[in-house]
Amino acid sequence: MNFDILAQRFRDYIASHFLLEEDILEARAYPKYKEHAAIHQRLARQAHYVLLQCQADPTLYRTEFFKFLRYWWIHHVVHEDKKYRDFLLQGP
Repeated sequence: MNFDILAQRFRDYIASHFLLEEDILEARAYPKYKEHAAIHQRLARQAHYVLLQCQADPTLYRTEFFKFLRYWWIHHVVHEDKKYRDFLLQGP
């Protein structure tokens, strides 16, 4: 697997995913929009740091990169993103 391509695709995904999610939350006037956007900023910085580590030492892709993905999935998607689920389901 070409990890440089994976890293670039991941960077692109983070940027587009966070932008889309924040646009939706802002358009719907989610009360905790600023807090959630700040979480995205921290995650983007963490991802950048992990990817820099991995590029410096490609053996870290198999450990640090996937640890970060797991953290993102469990702590952000499963916990944080579910916080706005009910708000969005209420409709406009």
